[in-house]
Amino acid sequence: MLMKQYSGRKHLAKKEFLRNGGYTDVGRRRANPPEDMPNENLQRTIDHFLDLKYITRCEANTLVCHRQQFPNRGGTSSFGSTAYKNIMLYIYVCVCI
Repeated sequence: MLMKQYSGRKHLAKKEFLRNGGYTDVGRRRANPPEDMPNENLQRTIDHFLDLKYITRCEANTLVCHRQQFPNRGGTSSFGSTAYKNIMLYIYVCVCI
């Protein structure tokens, strides 16, 4: 379950990893795979989470998220595009009501 679709499941896999031992008790995590995950997939996933490059990237991404002043609620849209859509929605609601 955890690594069938990498992009959609990585966050769930990381939460599961941290909840069950995480970085402090890797041996316990390796010894107890989830019921719906093959042991080989678990070992690859844990190796990925323990990679120094991955840990560094996660720390950098966390810092960037904390520095972000305005949340972007538009998905992949730019801030200007989202603002324009919100203004158009506001105009539509005001005119039609």
